[in-house]
Amino acid sequence: MVKIKEDPFKEIDQVLAHGKKSNKATSANLPEGCNDGSKWRNNYIPTCIVEAASANDPFVRHDNVSVQSYQMIFNTIYGGKVKHKIQVGDAVFKLVRIP
Repeated sequence: MVKIKEDPFKEIDQVLAHGKKSNKATSANLPEGCNDGSKWRNNYIPTCIVEAASANDPFVRHDNVSVQSYQMIFNTIYGGKVKHKIQVGDAVFKLVRIP
């Protein structure tokens, strides 16, 4: 049996306690208004899934193609009420893209 003297998660806990930003996007990181009326969960994400699934190979897509698709869907779902230009790496992109 090996005895560990220090907490292996101590450094991680310290980083989180000091408020350093995580690289993981959450719905809280979305542009203001995206979560209104549950449009994000009930409309935007399902539409992106259907659009991606309709591609010849949904698991092999270039990011710029995904951004264009996501932007068209975003503009349609939110109808100009939420103005946002989707970019590779932003919260919208991270939350809907297929890894």
